[in-house]
Amino acid sequence: MVTGGTLSYTLSKRSWRLILALMIRESIVTLLKASRGGTWHPDLMLVSSWLTPWILEMLLVFPTPLCQLLVYFALGSLAKKQADGMGSPGLQDLAEGRKTMADWHLAEIVETGRRYGCETSVLQLVLDAVRRLEVSTSQSTPSKPSASNQSHDATIDKMEKDFSSLLSLRRNSHATVAEATFWFMRGLLILSIAALVLFLFLHDY
Repeated sequence: MVTGGTLSYTLSKRSWRLILALMIRESIVTLLKASRGGTWHPDLMLVSSWLTPWILEMLLVFPTPLCQLLVYFALGSLAKKQADGMGSPGLQDLAEGRKTMADWHLAEIVETGRRYGCETSVLQLVLDAVRRLEVSTSQSTPSKPSASNQSHDATIDKMEKDFSSLLSLRRNSHATVAEATFWFMRGLLILSIAALVLFLFLHDY
């Protein structure tokens, strides 16, 4: 919705994927904290038992071609056509001058995170961007569509700058990138050890 394009368009830019990855991370932490280890547990599955939000979060930090390939493969055979042709419902709401559903899901998670002391700075950043878009869209007129487009572009630029500033406050540490790098290096180490053992075994025989 904020990027103003389809899923394919959004996934094509790494900075947007990094924002989305941290949104997933903050949402998961908040929902798990809100469950408080009780009988209720948040439903964190997407479309299959193995494609969890954590896996999707890791996929989003891969290089663009690899990320798109893996995400489309994970979501199914129709995902590519749907991703190319469909924008978000929120984007359609903005285009038709309606208020989005952000206050009923995104704002709720931010408020829940604040209540339980969870970090939701990226979710808040995106929520602020959505609210700016709602205001600018409500003030735009059909005779001045270019003004609305300029406002949308300005909102995206501000969000990306705010995100960069947020990362700099964290010493340019992106939690998802750091974790993905950790698991990648661990996997590479395991494969290297396996290859070495296999080489020694074949060499002996």
